[in-house]
Amino acid sequence: MRSFDDTRGECWQAALLEASYGNIALVFSPMRGSEVRQTLMLAETLTEAQEQLAALDDAGLRRMLDEAQPWDGGNLT
Repeated sequence: MRSFDDTRGECWQAALLEASYGNIALVFSPMRGSEVRQTLMLAETLTEAQEQLAALDDAGLRRMLDEAQPWDGGNLT
């Protein structure tokens, strides 16, 4: 799990989630509020996704947050 601030100074947490059909999602949740967002990781294994997440700097996390879709109960699109 990683914590970072978005461009407005709001604190978010980013965590990996093993989803169905072998998909791995990066789920963003704000420290305040309820606007949970999600995006698919381009990784074949959880270990690979963890390495990708660890390699991201805060700017990379902000870009992924900007591109993430609203959480819809786990249905990844």
